[in-house]
Amino acid sequence: MKFNDGRPLKSTRNGRPAKKPTSSRRCSLGVEALETRINPTDLVISPLLFRGDLVADGDFWKAIGKPVDVGFQPTQGEAFRKLVRLDGDSIINSLNGSLQFRGRATFSGAQAQVEFFRTSSLTTFDIQDMVGQGQSLTGQPLAWGDLAIQPTTFSLDNPDGGSTIDTRVLLAGSGWLSFGDATNGTKPGAPFSLTEVKASITPEGTGQTSALATGDLWASGTKWNFSNSTLASTLENWQSTTTILGHAAVTIRTDILDATISDATPIEITRGTLTRLEASLKGPFTIAGYPGTVDGTIVYTMPSGSGSRSSLAFQGSGTSEILSKLTYTQLAFTVVDNALTDFTSA
Repeated sequence: MKFNDGRPLKSTRNGRPAKKPTSSRRCSLGVEALETRINPTDLVISPLLFRGDLVADGDFWKAIGKPVDVGFQPTQGEAFRKLVRLDGDSIINSLNGSLQFRGRATFSGAQAQVEFFRTSSLTTFDIQDMVGQGQSLTGQPLAWGDLAIQPTTFSLDNPDGGSTIDTRVLLAGSGWLSFGDATNGTKPGAPFSLTEVKASITPEGTGQTSALATGDLWASGTKWNFSNSTLASTLENWQSTTTILGHAAVTIRTDILDATISDATPIEITRGTLTRLEASLKGPFTIAGYPGTVDGTIVYTMPSGSGSRSSLAFQGSGTSEILSKLTYTQLAFTVVDNALTDFTSA
């Protein structure tokens, strides 16, 4: 039997043409690889969990050009809480517990991705140091509200053990505080250098920082010089409230006085604005062109609106060498733009 074009008909069964044979090669479905792509691999190097598109290669797990999230392994059924994201090349040695990384590292949070480390060459980290004594690094300066922190070590912390819902990142290093207008003496501002910085940050953008602060603060035209003063700062939604206490040398006009800021009423900077400054003030002070002294309290008042000026109000006692030594049991004056106004005495 032949086709109309003359070709012979191939063998048949029950009078029907035979089907063309199929190839003997079989396509692999790659179910495991597909599941890996859909559900990132969880690799545990106790007590940490690394989650990402990790591919096994002997003792190594690799994610090349892909992100890896790092946090503590959940222990009580809670959701995984990622603390750090590694964007770049990650190579984890499950045998000796080391991590090689090239790329950028950020804090993982719902509100922001804040970079704290970047490297263009593979850098080796000890995973146990990341949860113990701290891993040394040359980090990127990172914005921490009004503060900038230059980390030299970081670690991941589970402060109470057990549940991982309160885990956080710890940083240590140096930094600076800058707010307001530090170049204009009519506005508050401070370029402080910070040492012995210790900070904690959570994925929610909350945290605490302590440091020693050195630098000048300008308020109502007066200069307040601090050296190794105690600084503390709280972070909420990546916005900071910072307090400073200790001693300062205060320059009002040409007089230099000693100020003491107590822990009961520390200087307060909220979201870049000087919101409180109250201090005990004493020292030499020129009154009506004559040398004298003052001893009392000085309080800062913020500008009340557009075009208004901040001011410092002093109340206390003092002396003056006008003709003969005079003693003032009640002395008050206001400083605006480093000039005295509203001077009263009794």
